[in-house]
Amino acid sequence: MSKNIDYLKIKDVKVPIIYLKSDRLPKADIQVIFKNAGKNTSYKAGLSYITSKILSSGTKKKDESEFYDDLETRAIYFEAHSGYENIIFSLSSLSSELATSIKALKSVLSNPRLTKDNLSKTIKEIKGSILEKQNNFDYLASVGFNKMMFKGSTMANPLIGDLKSIKNIKLSDIKDFIKSHITLHNATIVISGDYQEKDIKKLIIALSSLNKGKEEEEKIFKVKNKSETIKENAKTEQAYINFGSSFDLKVHDEDYYKAKIAHFILGSGGFGSRLMNEIRVKKGLAYSVHSDVQIEKLFSMFRGALQTKLENEDEAIKIVKQTILTFTQKGVTQK
Repeated sequence: MSKNIDYLKIKDVKVPIIYLKSDRLPKADIQVIFKNAGKNTSYKAGLSYITSKILSSGTKKKDESEFYDDLETRAIYFEAHSGYENIIFSLSSLSSELATSIKALKSVLSNPRLTKDNLSKTIKEIKGSILEKQNNFDYLASVGFNKMMFKGSTMANPLIGDLKSIKNIKLSDIKDFIKSHITLHNATIVISGDYQEKDIKKLIIALSSLNKGKEEEEKIFKVKNKSETIKENAKTEQAYINFGSSFDLKVHDEDYYKAKIAHFILGSGGFGSRLMNEIRVKKGLAYSVHSDVQIEKLFSMFRGALQTKLENEDEAIKIVKQTILTFTQKGVTQK
């Protein structure tokens, strides 16, 4: 695929656009990425996630059902979703339907379904998801781990929020969030596949309803580097263990590949990894154990997880610590 990076001038703002041109299939994909709009923002926990759901629920003229019925009859995929640092609009369609796909994006950006009824419905659905997760001890252990590692920052909060935080989110919060974060200065466009120059012009029109916003520096979050253990009791016969540490590496670091190889050997390589060999193969303490490095633009950390019987919890933790200590001190062999 031929690749090109350029800028679209919209309301005097230079919006980056990445082109990936290919006519092998009569299909095109678009992503419109809004940085500084994920859970890294300093807003209420769950606000970015709820906003992405609202932006995926049609327009004031067409409710969610009617909006997606129209798209599905034309085989168009449309979704807005939230992550650590971004809200991303993803569109996919046949090249012949790309104009309709972009029109749907334009209608959502210019006239989102910002109503009290829609917000109430969305919060009710998310509340159901949160309550369902209360019996997912793997998820709860991960949430507790993040609270410990990112203590005092927005990254400590679950992406989906919690029952208390989403209860306090108002329609004005959603409107303010969109006004501040779904902006031209935060936008980047990626278009790939079989598209035409006229489609780029339609994209410019689709984004023209957005506020300019202002340039924001991306926050870097520090991961806790002080040894600490937190234990929470739950009605379960298994111990759900998360472990990890800070890890001093950046996304574009030249040594990135070395970290991936090292951690493949330590914990992400399945049955060939050190942790799996020590915990499962030699001791039979867990069905699975894994670890890896998570290198993001906002943070970098080493983390892993395992499940074991309650009576094996202390031994499993001891072996994990010893295996990691040996690995950091002695490294790996050439073989």
